[in-house]
Amino acid sequence: VGCDGARSTVRKTMNVPRIDLKYTEKYLVVDAIVDDPVYFRTMIPQGGYILLDGKEAGALAKGLHGHVRFDFLQHSETIGQELKTDEDYQKAARDLIRSRGFDPENFRVIRSVSYTFHAGMPSKWRVGRLMVAGDAAHLTPPWSGQGLNMGVRDAANLSFKLNLALRGKSSDRILDTYDEERRPRSLETIQAAVDMGIRMQNTSPLQIGLRNLAYALSRKSKFVNRLLFKNWIRKPSYKSGLLGLQHRLSGGPMFQPWVETAEGKRVRMDDLIGLNFALISTDSPTGPEVRQFVSELGGVVLKLDCDFFDPSETVCKWYDEHRINAVLLRPDRVIYDAGRDGQALCRSLLAELRK
Repeated sequence: VGCDGARSTVRKTMNVPRIDLKYTEKYLVVDAIVDDPVYFRTMIPQGGYILLDGKEAGALAKGLHGHVRFDFLQHSETIGQELKTDEDYQKAARDLIRSRGFDPENFRVIRSVSYTFHAGMPSKWRVGRLMVAGDAAHLTPPWSGQGLNMGVRDAANLSFKLNLALRGKSSDRILDTYDEERRPRSLETIQAAVDMGIRMQNTSPLQIGLRNLAYALSRKSKFVNRLLFKNWIRKPSYKSGLLGLQHRLSGGPMFQPWVETAEGKRVRMDDLIGLNFALISTDSPTGPEVRQFVSELGGVVLKLDCDFFDPSETVCKWYDEHRINAVLLRPDRVIYDAGRDGQALCRSLLAELRK
C-alpha cells in the first residue's frame, strides 16, 4: 500500500492513467508565529476565512500557540514578483502580512515557500497487489479542508478490508471495493475544492456579483443555505461496494451520539464499539447469523436500554425518523445497512463476504 506522497513510487509502478481536474495554481504559503499573546488574541480573527477576491485570492487561518497560516495566489498584486532567494520570500511574506492589515513586526515568519496546488488522481487505486492511499491516491487544493481527512478515510476503509482478506474471512475481491468506494467519493470532494478555488479566484465582475449575491442570500435564507451546501459542499455517501443497500442510510456515516453505560458512565458510542463491526439494535437479535457475526468477525452487538442507555433520546429519535430497529456499522463507521431485522443484516454481510 503506497502512502508515499504526491510523487509516489508505488503509483508510478502501477502505471495507470491520471484523472486531471484541470486545476494548477501556484500559491505563496506563509507560516508565522505571533509571540505577543495579546496581539494574537485580539488582532487575529478566530478560525479561518477565505478571501473572495480574484486579485488577492487566498486564505488565512489562526491556529494554536500563536501560529497563523497564509495561503495566497503568488501572482496576486501584492506578491506579483519572481521569488528566487530567501530574502525574496521573506519580503513577500512581510508584504502579504501587511496587505491583510497586520503589522509585520508582530509576526515571526518561520516558513515562506511556493506551493503549486494540483487536482487529480490515478484512474485506478488497485492493480493486483499494489494499492495507493493518501496523497499518492489524490491531490487536492486546500479549499475544502479535506486533504488529510481523505487520507484518514482511505486508511480506515482499506485497513479493515485488508484484515478480513489476510485472515481468510473474505476473498481479496473485497480489496476492489476500496477503489469502488473511495475513488468516486474522493473525486467529488476534490471537485468541490476546485470549484471553491475557481469561485475564489474569479475575476469576472458579473460572476463575482452573482457569487456574492448567492452568499448574501445564504446568510438570510435557510433554504438557500441548504441548497448551496447540497450543491457546493458535497459529502456523498458510497453508492456501491461492501454495502447492503436495502436502506437509504446504507453507505453513509452514522452520527456520533453520547450514551450511558450500564454503570452510568457518559461515553461516546465509539467507546463502546472499538474498531469492530457493530450491530446496534432496539431489540435482542438472535440466531446463527448473529452468533457467526460475533464469533467470526469479532462483531459487537449492542442493545438499547440494556448494553447502553440513551438519556437524551437522540438515538431513539434517529431510529424513529428512519423507521428502523437496527443498524450495522462497519469498522470505518460507514453504515453497511439498516432495517427492522438485525439477524437479516448479519446474514447479508456474511453473504457479501463469502462472494
